[in-house]
Amino acid sequence: MKNPMLEKKIDLDWEMGLQPISLVRIRPKQYYKIVGPLMIGIRLYSAREYYRPAVYAYPLWVEKKSIFKQPIINELSFYDDKGLTIDIYYQKHQSKFIPALNIIKSKMDFLKFDSISYTKLKNLLYECVLRGMPEQADSWGGFEYLRNIFHIAVAFNLDVAEEILSQFVNTNWRIDKLAFFNYNVDEMRLYMERLLKDKDEFIQTISKNKETFQKLSCSEIVL
Repeated sequence: MKNPMLEKKIDLDWEMGLQPISLVRIRPKQYYKIVGPLMIGIRLYSAREYYRPAVYAYPLWVEKKSIFKQPIINELSFYDDKGLTIDIYYQKHQSKFIPALNIIKSKMDFLKFDSISYTKLKNLLYECVLRGMPEQADSWGGFEYLRNIFHIAVAFNLDVAEEILSQFVNTNWRIDKLAFFNYNVDEMRLYMERLLKDKDEFIQTISKNKETFQKLSCSEIVL
């Protein structure tokens, strides 16, 4: 879609529509919020005739240059009451934008968090990553889920992180499935054990990235 004026209006409408929840605006059509050790928000995926709002989440425990290369929630779409993906055709933006925005606000409780806890973020990741895929609990889905909530737990509570490590070790992983994604159980276990013993650099990286994004306009950090 090559209509600069409409593109600008779409971007402005979403920025203003999401403004009350104080998002970090990284670049056009990308609106994020810092939620604990994560950067979570909405990107507008552009196709030829329509665009699609989707959820993305990125870790703040990696180096800044790698944050947006390692999404832990990647293009999670929204659905209307009929179970259809929310795709907004450009020519219908004016009439479809507000209904879509209201659906998204109602489903994105994390954007309204006034306080953050490990449990809230754990539940969010479960809903976005593992819910509806119980068959993946001992494969790549479960591996990614435990790996990510482990990192979140390290930022909040080491006792919880140790429990997750124990769960990871005691899971009967389907090694053949993990190998397809180049996941190595032993390497991850050793990494988790090292991180529990020395988390200072991990915490410092999160703090440094938060400070960087805090300097952006329209930003809010939820602690």
